[in-house]
Amino acid sequence: MCGKVRVDNSFLLANLVHPSWKPLRVIDDPFDFGNAHAQVVEMLIGVPTQSTTAMQNKIDVLENRLEYLENMLNKIVN
Repeated sequence: MCGKVRVDNSFLLANLVHPSWKPLRVIDDPFDFGNAHAQVVEMLIGVPTQSTTAMQNKIDVLENRLEYLENMLNKIVN
């Protein structure tokens, strides 16, 4: 997943943004051009997708429990 976000330039200067975010462009205040305190930085953000291994492990556990419960139910009924 990725997208763009605009942050106050002071956040970037103070290292308050995630290191993986990449600056795309600096947007100046038209009435205060060049003033770093009046700038906004447009940044590209990327969020890595979670590994499917954890989800697959949970599915495997649930399938095993279901199989166990089916076997127990069959023993009770028969």
